[in-house]
Amino acid sequence: MGIDVRVNKMVYRDDTNTKAYVSAAIDGKFAIHNIKIVGGPKGDFVSMPQVNVNGRFHDIFHPISADAREELNSAVMKAYEQKVREAQEQSASSEDTQFGSFGTEGEDASSGGAEDESESDDLSEENDVALSM
Repeated sequence: MGIDVRVNKMVYRDDTNTKAYVSAAIDGKFAIHNIKIVGGPKGDFVSMPQVNVNGRFHDIFHPISADAREELNSAVMKAYEQKVREAQEQSASSEDTQFGSFGTEGEDASSGGAEDESESDDLSEENDVALSM
């Protein structure tokens, strides 16, 4: 089974256990949206899209076999962990840029500004991670 996973949105809030929203495509034929990565007491886990019917939540999509569930969960978690690593690397590199140097004698101050501006544009863009398994 070919699974393509895209991390659509990372969640950086303390008032929720949801850490990310993910989409997956299976064999280029089926799409699953609103998969969540949730932080629980035993660690992060994958939560399938759900609907609330009369106060009870029901998965609207779920793998039937244990093998299919493991393959989907593995692909989703791998894409999420890659996105977390990229965010950490980007954060570390932006801190280096922000606090690294204040210029040296003889440098034109305006040349550093253009560099900073392009880096801030990179930080504001949506950087989806797509992963195929």
